[in-house]
Amino acid sequence: MRFKRIDVFRIVAIFLVLWAHTQFFDGITPQGTFARVVERVAVIAMRCAIPFFFIASGYFVGGRIMEEGGAQFHLTWKYSKKLLIVFAAWCAIYAAESPSVFLDLLRENPETLFFVGTRIHLWFLPALLLAILCFRFWPFDKRGNSFLAFGLVLFVVGLLGGSYAITPIGLDLRFNTRNAIFFSVPFFAIGAQLHTRKPIVTARMAWGLFFLGLALFLFETYVLWARWSALPIRHDYLLGSIPYGLGFFLIAYAARDETRLENTLASYSKYVLGIYVSHMLFIDAWSPVGVYFPQSLWAFLLPVLVFFSSLLAVAATFRTPLRWLVS
Repeated sequence: MRFKRIDVFRIVAIFLVLWAHTQFFDGITPQGTFARVVERVAVIAMRCAIPFFFIASGYFVGGRIMEEGGAQFHLTWKYSKKLLIVFAAWCAIYAAESPSVFLDLLRENPETLFFVGTRIHLWFLPALLLAILCFRFWPFDKRGNSFLAFGLVLFVVGLLGGSYAITPIGLDLRFNTRNAIFFSVPFFAIGAQLHTRKPIVTARMAWGLFFLGLALFLFETYVLWARWSALPIRHDYLLGSIPYGLGFFLIAYAARDETRLENTLASYSKYVLGIYVSHMLFIDAWSPVGVYFPQSLWAFLLPVLVFFSSLLAVAATFRTPLRWLVS
């Protein structure tokens, strides 16, 4: 069963990602209180989007793997091959865009090429690929709680080696735990469990969990800044990420009465992967124009320009033999 509102939320989530990335990578340092507030709001708002994508993948991809029985290997290979091809292709594209960056990575930090690629946002693809492979080859009952328990252990280790590494309980793992399986597996496992259990969730419950997660995320962000001077915009995941991302997913999951507008917008969700992998090209293309606009306006105009430029480019590519690059 496909939920049209989940597809609509994919579009909302990718816009939140783009909005945050335009604040990070536009080459303009925020000047003044308003610009810094916008940057923080965009980044905090985006922190529910990536967990949402992992949960949605667990719900749909993990769900299909569980349902396919003897065809699990074929289905896993289908998704894995797709992610590998898209990852490799866009690594090549961004390497061609910035050859010096690629050569520096190859010489100084070659393992980054495997877990992140040649542009920072591509880390999501190998992380999702590894989550799918872990789930497929999990030796115990996939419908039970063991994979979720494994994921929660990874989540704790990832936090202690990530945002909480600067605290007395932190771990020095010498590895960016945002990458690989530390966070992709737990959220994928949550999605798979939702598919198995199919809980009855009301809109009030979903919104309550969402705001609880947001409040916890903000509280953790404040404490880490106040006690250990951690920049608020640098936290990929915190404890609040679980209720924050899960609540965002459940808001869409709980919806049953879909509107005509949602049915129309849902058809554009097929472009989300392409928008994600390509949008950095459009940030690079549009960013130089920002010097001609007030920062307060550009902070909102740039993500809109990047989103629709990416959308048009991906939609056009879908009509060509190169659609495999973006789907």
